[in-house]
Amino acid sequence: MSADRPLANAPFSGGMPVRNLGWGWQLAYGIVMLVGGLLALLNPFAASVAATLVASFVFFMVGLLQIFLAVRDLHGTASRSVTGLFGLALCLFGILLAFDPLGGIVSLTLLIGFFFVTFGSARLWIALKMRDRRGWGWLAAAGTISIILGVGAMLFAAAGDVGLLGLFLAVELVLSGAASIAQSLSSRRSA
Repeated sequence: MSADRPLANAPFSGGMPVRNLGWGWQLAYGIVMLVGGLLALLNPFAASVAATLVASFVFFMVGLLQIFLAVRDLHGTASRSVTGLFGLALCLFGILLAFDPLGGIVSLTLLIGFFFVTFGSARLWIALKMRDRRGWGWLAAAGTISIILGVGAMLFAAAGDVGLLGLFLAVELVLSGAASIAQSLSSRRSA
């Protein structure tokens, strides 16, 4: 077993240990996020529309899955009905977003703001848990900035700035990519 692929202490499902993929994969992940963020910074409006279209596809597919689960449900009619109606609502929301991406940008900006706050809080919590490791400050900084971006998105989405979602996504990708790159390089030095 090579030094850059030690077994992780945390168990995977079923209690089986997982291999650490190494700093190289984390570096590649960070570079992809950084490049994507820089491209989104060049045209925040296009990034907003693209994010809305991707979200519409995801909502539609999750809705189809919910409908499938409703058909296969063994828990009774009430559960089937609620699951099916929820799936239908998600499919309709996905279709509406696809046909009117500009109208959905404000709603998605609010939703993305909520997710930024949630994921930023999780990043900050993880960073504080791993203070004994090198590079934890980068993760803490990225988490803090994600929280600030999320609150900003929720506060200013109602203003109708259709490029705001793309701008926030771009900044989030750039910061997360930079944090991942810095953390991977720190891991490489300590390995």
